[in-house]
Amino acid sequence: MLEGSFPVAHLNPILHSLVHFAAETARVGSLAWVSMNSFERNNKRMKPMVRSNVHPEASLANATQIDIAARAETLDEVLRETEPPALFKFPTRPPGMYNPTRRERYCLNMLGEKGFGCIRSYNVAWVQGIHFCCGEWGKQTCGSIFTTVYRDRSVYGILDRFMLVNGNEFAAVTWLSRPIYPYAPFTVVVKVRRTKNQPLNRCVIQCDRIEPCGVCVMPDEDGIHYFMMRDRGHDRPLI
Repeated sequence: MLEGSFPVAHLNPILHSLVHFAAETARVGSLAWVSMNSFERNNKRMKPMVRSNVHPEASLANATQIDIAARAETLDEVLRETEPPALFKFPTRPPGMYNPTRRERYCLNMLGEKGFGCIRSYNVAWVQGIHFCCGEWGKQTCGSIFTTVYRDRSVYGILDRFMLVNGNEFAAVTWLSRPIYPYAPFTVVVKVRRTKNQPLNRCVIQCDRIEPCGVCVMPDEDGIHYFMMRDRGHDRPLI
């Protein structure tokens, strides 16, 4: 029916994808979770750089070398004109006042904070230019996941709220389980789950402990675990 909807001489480039759509969706799930936007965008950038179809790899290598050299010439000027992102940045709208829980007060005391007369709470913050948003866990677009380093290994958690205490920035967090690397030694993709032993972990951390990188989330088919993939940097697995 689809082929009959187009002229005979018309080639539909999307037709082949539609043929496999049902089978692939049944096999791997929704395409919104397995899309490769970054991969395709990189291909779109590299294809025009190939000038010779006879030797595509050599042509791409030469074009990349020229591109790097051109960018290096202007790098110094760009660094002078561009200001580095602020370490922390909160929204300019008036924040809400927050009364911390007993456990959060204990954790703040462990971090050196003594007075809790005025604590302001934020849901959105920028850490070195990276946007984080609390309360998005479970949604298709989730900005609440962060990663940090604890005892020389990478751990993951969920941001519950940002707090400004006596001029210092903190974040109330819910920790996820110990990361598992299903594709080791490839440490970009990790597998975690929600954990119940939260009282054993400190529920408040300083914002400078948050690594400035976004984390993509994909639920596992078992309904318990989640796959995490950071968009920059690499993990420090426990050896």
